[in-house]
Amino acid sequence: MVEKDKYFREIIDPSRWKRFEEYAPELQKRLAEDLRKAEDRNRSLVGPTRKLLEREFDIKSVSDKDLKWAEHQLYATNVCAVDGTYSSYSLLSGVRGQIGVAAVSYANQNIEEVLFVFEPDFETETEDVADILQRRKSSERGALVPYELRTGLGRYRALPVCLGIAEKIIENKHAIGVIESSTHDELRSIGLALNPAQREYVALKNFADELQSYLYGDDFTSAAHFNEEDRKLVDDFKDRFGHQLMIGLYRVGPKSYVFEAHKDFFDQAAALLARDSLHQPERGFPLLIDHADSICSYVLSAADFKKRVEHELAKLDAWGREVYERRTRRR
Repeated sequence: MVEKDKYFREIIDPSRWKRFEEYAPELQKRLAEDLRKAEDRNRSLVGPTRKLLEREFDIKSVSDKDLKWAEHQLYATNVCAVDGTYSSYSLLSGVRGQIGVAAVSYANQNIEEVLFVFEPDFETETEDVADILQRRKSSERGALVPYELRTGLGRYRALPVCLGIAEKIIENKHAIGVIESSTHDELRSIGLALNPAQREYVALKNFADELQSYLYGDDFTSAAHFNEEDRKLVDDFKDRFGHQLMIGLYRVGPKSYVFEAHKDFFDQAAALLARDSLHQPERGFPLLIDHADSICSYVLSAADFKKRVEHELAKLDAWGREVYERRTRRR
C-alpha cells in the first residue's frame, strides 16, 4: 500500500511546496531535466521490451501485399471511419443534449461524409447508421466496447441493452477500434519496441482478460460495483464473446496505438490501419478517423452548442438563472 500512495503522499507533503517566486527561476531547468530523464528511461526500456515481445508474443509486419489489399479496400469505399460527439447543458428542468455521429470514407479522390444528429425522430435514422456500418468495414475512434457499455449507463439500468449492442459490434467481425489515448499507457510504452519502418503490430491479449480485471479487479484496478445479477450478465458476456476480440498495438510512425479487432480479422485490421495511417506519417494515425473527428468537432462544436442554448435562454430572460456559474466569472 505504501508504494501505491507514494506519489500522492509527495503531492500533499508541505515540504515539497515552494512559493512561486522561489520556484520560478528553476522552472524551465527542472522541466528540462525531468523530461530528459524520462526520455532516457524510455529509450533504455526499448531493448529489454523488444526481447520480451519476441519471446512472449508473435510480432508481425504488414507486408507490401497486405498494404496493397488495404489500399484497395480503402479507395473502393469498403471502409468507413466513425466518430461521435456529445454536448450537454444542465438546466433546472433537466438536461439539454446534442449527440452526433460522423461516418466518412474515401470515394475516388474525395472523401464521402455522412453526419447523423440526435433529434426526436432519431429512431428512424438509426437504421441508416446501422446499414452503413453493416455494409462496410468500420474503424472507430475509441474502444469497441467502451466503459459506458460495460457499466450499462449506471443508474439508467440499461446493461442488457448495452451488452446487446456490444454483441452486435463483435459479431460483425469487421469493426476496428483505435484508442488514441487511454488508460492503456503501459501498452503504448511497449509499442516503443515496435519498428515503424516495418509496419509492425502485435496482439497482446483478448478482451476476456480485460473484462476479468474489470469485473474482479487486479493489482491496478478495483473490482466493478455490480449486483450479482448484473455481474452474471457481464460474466456470461465475457465467456461468450470476450475471447473473440483481440487487443494489440500497431506502429507506423513516432508512436504506437492500441487497437481492437475480431480475432478472425485482426491481421486485416492492422493492414487497414497501417495503410490509412501512412497518409500522415508525422502522426502515424488513420486519416479517416481524424477527418471524422474534425467533422464532429467543427460542425457539432460543444462551445457552439452552449452558445445556442444560452442565446435562447437570454431571449426567455432565463440566462442569469440557468447559466453555469463559471461562465459569468470575471477573468
